[in-house]
Amino acid sequence: MMALPTSASAAGTTGAPRAGKIAKTAHVDRMGKVARRAKTARGPVLRHRARAAADQKRARLVVHHRTVLRETPRVLRIRQADPEATVNAGQNGIYTLSVTNNGPAVATNVVVTDTLDSRLEIVPPLPEGCTAAGQVVTCTVASLAVGATQTWDITVRVRPDTPVGTVIPNVADVDSDNSTPETSNNANINVAAESDLSITKTAGTLNSGGTGTYTITVTNNGPSDDTGVVVTDTLPAGLTFVSSTPPGCTAAGQVVTCEVGTLAAGASTSITLNVNVDAKLTGTVSNTASVTGDNSDPDTDNNTVTIDTPINAVADLTITKSVRAG
Repeated sequence: MMALPTSASAAGTTGAPRAGKIAKTAHVDRMGKVARRAKTARGPVLRHRARAAADQKRARLVVHHRTVLRETPRVLRIRQADPEATVNAGQNGIYTLSVTNNGPAVATNVVVTDTLDSRLEIVPPLPEGCTAAGQVVTCTVASLAVGATQTWDITVRVRPDTPVGTVIPNVADVDSDNSTPETSNNANINVAAESDLSITKTAGTLNSGGTGTYTITVTNNGPSDDTGVVVTDTLPAGLTFVSSTPPGCTAAGQVVTCEVGTLAAGASTSITLNVNVDAKLTGTVSNTASVTGDNSDPDTDNNTVTIDTPINAVADLTITKSVRAG
């Protein structure tokens, strides 16, 4: 072993002991704690000092690492209240975003980002702390205490033309200054459809032995666009279907069928039926028309209309005139 310089001394002693003398030093274990007192000769004293310094440094690193962990929330969780919901096309649904800080530290500058599907429309107003840019909703909170939960309700409208059976997924993300990003569970919207179809009808003049008209108006009161819309009109005896405006209606006996097809929520369409009136028809005739569609209808009372119309008896008078000398 290399000879030690005479000026070397041990930390924690009052001076360098002479060769062969006994010195006392404190031994620090790996956690930086004093473990025992040991008696060693001069050379071993310096070896213990080197080990103590290394152990002290390691102990400080361990404590610092634990301190960092205590400053960082283990999990900042975000969830949406229900995993799925059924919403009619054209109606509103509500996403409830809940962020919980499970600790162990306060979360700062919490930011929640929710990118909505293109088949959804944001319904204002947004809750406090939330803004929207296009389909992206961002909600923020300055700090969230350990054990605390922040909740936002985001109202959306399913576009009325969304097909029945469509599943619209949605997840949200949360992050903060002192946590790792977290993604919520998937909250699905299962799209259904409902359309309140209504029908009205008016009659023009029905002249015995002449012609007449019926005008039918169908309205989709929503909330969903409807498909497969069909109007059926049963003409009374004595009336004969001639044509329709717009064209496309067909007759089988006294039953006239008009294929409307797709009718958007809030839209209306009108059909005029042109008929011939039998010359022998008199009195009043009753006519009924009805409408159906592919969607379920919450109010079927307005799907049928009946009107009574008088038949005008028209006499075809002619006049002639002659003159003679008196």
